Amino acid sequence: MLSKKFTIPFLLLSVAIHAQTAPISSVSSANLQAMLTASAERQCSGLKSLRTVSAHSALLEVYQQSGFVSLWQAPARLAALKHELSQLADDGLIPADYSDALDASPPTEACDELRVTSEYLLALEHLEYGRLAPENFAPQWQQANPVADDANDLVDIALRGLQAMSAAFDAARPALPLYRELRLAYQQMNKQPAPQQPLSAGPTIKPGLDDPRLPQLVRRLQAAGYLEQASAYTNGAGRVVYGAEIEQAVRRFQADHGLQVDSAVGVQTLAALNVSPLQRLQQVRINLERLRWLNTQRSAHMLLVNIAGGDIRLYRNQAIVWQSRVMSGRPEWPTPALISRINRITINPSWTVPP
Repeated sequence: MLSKKFTIPFLLLSVAIHAQTAPISSVSSANLQAMLTASAERQCSGLKSLRTVSAHSALLEVYQQSGFVSLWQAPARLAALKHELSQLADDGLIPADYSDALDASPPTEACDELRVTSEYLLALEHLEYGRLAPENFAPQWQQANPVADDANDLVDIALRGLQAMSAAFDAARPALPLYRELRLAYQQMNKQPAPQQPLSAGPTIKPGLDDPRLPQLVRRLQAAGYLEQASAYTNGAGRVVYGAEIEQAVRRFQADHGLQVDSAVGVQTLAALNVSPLQRLQQVRINLERLRWLNTQRSAHMLLVNIAGGDIRLYRNQAIVWQSRVMSGRPEWPTPALISRINRITINPSWTVPP
């Protein structure tokens, strides 16, 4: 009798322990399929919208292709996603836009699962097509936006990332050499630059001439990496002299900023030198976004005119095969921005000075 009394409680206790340690999760294939077949947006708050494709259609396609299994139970895959999302800061994007995914643990609820996936898709869309809608910021004369035709590409890239996360983000990132170079430059820039005192207006600074702004010009060129930090570039009397080294630095600065390369620090060169590091940082970040917009329009062969820089480049298979200087407009007489197809070229056209 004693044996039976002690055996029954022991068996009941054993069952209770197993019940407590079993994983409790609603991220089942049946649950995910039911939610996505209906409307996940109505059942889950916080799902991200997409600009180039229906978010619901994209989520449904991703999970259909994956057999409706949970995608983020493996800690290694989730960690790889978080790493790639944090690296988007180097593209000028905002990792905080994907905070649910960055803060996620392996999900135990279907809605948590779908929030991570929706932010994964959002990050790929931002990287491939741009974070902002270009038509809201840069109206252009152009053909119909081809983004809609390539919408399935977003899902294909997302599925590729389930095998190798870095490969997906690299595929979404624009392959334009100019984008890769600008991204590297942005990555190396100080994200919290110190303010600088602008160079004051005055007569044009020319080689061989004395000017009280020369010490400040040297410091500005040193800060920008055009002159070595170790030298003060002074003569025997301790005065800064506009010599050959400073002249070559000014010429390199002018060439890099689309200015007339003449060694003279006039109004335009002075204005470029007075762009603060914070302004320059924002310029680079904005141009990364513009190149993402351009990426949606690119083809294997492309002629790119840089209106602000005053140059033209011919690309074949992403490589520059020809480039030249071009004349562009002014703020009061701007060159129109457009994307079009070249169907004829006029050699030696007549030219009349505009009124």
